[in-house]
Amino acid sequence: GKKIFSSLDKLFVSPLFATMSYRQTTPIIVFTLLALAHVCEADFNFNCSHLVDQYYFDLKPLARGDSDNDYKIEMSNGSTIYFNLCETLNYDFCKNDKDSMANIFFTDPSTHQSDCSSLTNASKWSNLAINWHVEKKDDKEKALIGTYPATETCTFDTSKLFEFKMNFICDHDHDDDIISAESTVSDDQCSYEVAMKSKYACPKFSFSRIAQFIKKYHIFFALGALILGLFECFYGRKLFKPTLFIFVTIFVTGFIFLVVYQYIVPAGSSHWVGWVVLSSALATGLGTAACLLCFLNIGLFVVGAFLGLCISFLLQNLFLYKIHAHPAELPFYITFAILGLTFGLLAIWIVDHIMIVATTLVGAYAAIRGISLFFPGTFPNEFTVASQMQSGEMKHIPWEFYLYFVCIMILFGLGMFYQYHHKHREEDDKEAENRYKVMSANSADDDI
Repeated sequence: GKKIFSSLDKLFVSPLFATMSYRQTTPIIVFTLLALAHVCEADFNFNCSHLVDQYYFDLKPLARGDSDNDYKIEMSNGSTIYFNLCETLNYDFCKNDKDSMANIFFTDPSTHQSDCSSLTNASKWSNLAINWHVEKKDDKEKALIGTYPATETCTFDTSKLFEFKMNFICDHDHDDDIISAESTVSDDQCSYEVAMKSKYACPKFSFSRIAQFIKKYHIFFALGALILGLFECFYGRKLFKPTLFIFVTIFVTGFIFLVVYQYIVPAGSSHWVGWVVLSSALATGLGTAACLLCFLNIGLFVVGAFLGLCISFLLQNLFLYKIHAHPAELPFYITFAILGLTFGLLAIWIVDHIMIVATTLVGAYAAIRGISLFFPGTFPNEFTVASQMQSGEMKHIPWEFYLYFVCIMILFGLGMFYQYHHKHREEDDKEAENRYKVMSANSADDDI
């Protein structure tokens, strides 16, 4: 154990924490992992954040805390529904000691007496079963619709279960938490739907903004990806420092562009604003990459992380999207975190081999991905494919993707062959040069 931590400290941690030993860095790593676990636990318990169909929603401001009253709405059939969002009801209206996010009071048709039933189960992980999707009402309004898992038998038709659906409709023009609430009941009185308008029902950001920007100017992005991809695929290891410079520049530029364009730039801004943000991000990326050339371990870690990202992208479109989770892209993020960290550390440890594998695969992926931009809809967006499949917006992976995947593997194989051939030739030339120096030295001694 000490040898492993000591190696990691020497190879990676030391450049960042030069004055710390592995004994000092270990508690930091453990504390960080515990903090991340706590954050994940909190997110699953409250389940207020949703990444659905390229849109990110945060419904936590709509949740009613312990000191607040639960939501109450009268239905058209005379029943009354009490419900809460993100959390269980603050009051057990049915007096059945069952945690629930919604209770319904109704008149039992057989006894003609008032009765109460839970519309949803609220065990610790039940929220993961909620089916979320987004409907576009018009150009301005978007509705986040959640169908809660049915658990209780419908009193009005015992062959069915109670169903409860929430529609959260975005409305930027009002400051109130809830503007209006409307309800509908199915003919069999087993399905209940509540619609709520609120500014908090509006998406925080959308991945589609960047996708639309890239789609509009796809020629520039396609040519850039194709040229850089082919360069890295065949010359990544040979041109070592330029490769590190390119990877760090792309990483910093992409991160800044994503954060600023998604979170800061107002929706509906002109496309020239996107180019200003991208240019500024690129300038920052170039400056950062130039500075980090002095810290090769950081650059190598970024290259390895890109390899993990590339593999995660391919796995996402091959089968990860089939794993049902909340949010839908969670398996992709977990895979990327594991592979990115693993290959990032290995890149520092096994430089030559990881550099060749990373540059050839990332280069092949970038080149073919660039070509796919000329044919919209043929290569699924890795960040949203899982949500689109689970919501029904996308029925299946386009057959063209599998053709792209084969092309990536072929180009990857060619790049591996070329780079390893060049590596072995360099080693042979160096060995021949060393033999020549030895022979020259021996010849000089003989002359003496």
